[in-house]
Amino acid sequence: MERRSRKGDMDFVLRFAPPTREPFAERRLFPSRQINIHEEIIIHGGLYEIGESNESNEELLNQLKISNQLIGNIAVIGESSKHFDVLISDILDLIKNILELYETIQFNKKICDCLIDRIESTEMSIKSLKRHKEENVGYFLQQNIYYGYHKFIDLLERIRHFITDISQLHGLRKFKSVEKLKEHFRNITREFDDLVINLRLKVTYSKKDQGVRDDEAAEYDGAALTKFILNK
Repeated sequence: MERRSRKGDMDFVLRFAPPTREPFAERRLFPSRQINIHEEIIIHGGLYEIGESNESNEELLNQLKISNQLIGNIAVIGESSKHFDVLISDILDLIKNILELYETIQFNKKICDCLIDRIESTEMSIKSLKRHKEENVGYFLQQNIYYGYHKFIDLLERIRHFITDISQLHGLRKFKSVEKLKEHFRNITREFDDLVINLRLKVTYSKKDQGVRDDEAAEYDGAALTKFILNK
């Protein structure tokens, strides 16, 4: 819709693109479609845009620009963060499931501890980002961060399966040897740490110190598992 002022009044054009999409009706556990968040904001955000031509009433125009900026910022925050809200809910649900699973482990406790330490630290960081999303709107406007959250969901799902397998006797049969299990563990932790860096999550552990604990855990649990198999 375009509205032009009468001759002699301030000459400006006010364009308004109303929202065209309903909010998410229900949350899916794993989003099947990755979207372009920039296009979503532009197309569905309902943002105001003021185009000025010629002059007059500067005070009114400035007030309109201030109002437009405020409405635009609110729309951007809402439109960008709502896509992340779905992913964050999925991440927190998965973390909750993994922590519950941890209570049932029978084998490889130290290896599982190393994974849980990482997961709990990232959980705090993600919850903090969610609480302060108005202050982190730039973070939630980055397409690579959005894709990274999808990767994080996939990684958490694989960690859940890994803990399930190595912590129970029946699951251990999937690994051809203790060395294969340790190799899988190191690959997962390496992928986790790289993704945390790419997502710029503030975690409470040092990658170097955690790496030392990883090696100690792998050696301890590996030796214990080898002894158990030999005595079986």
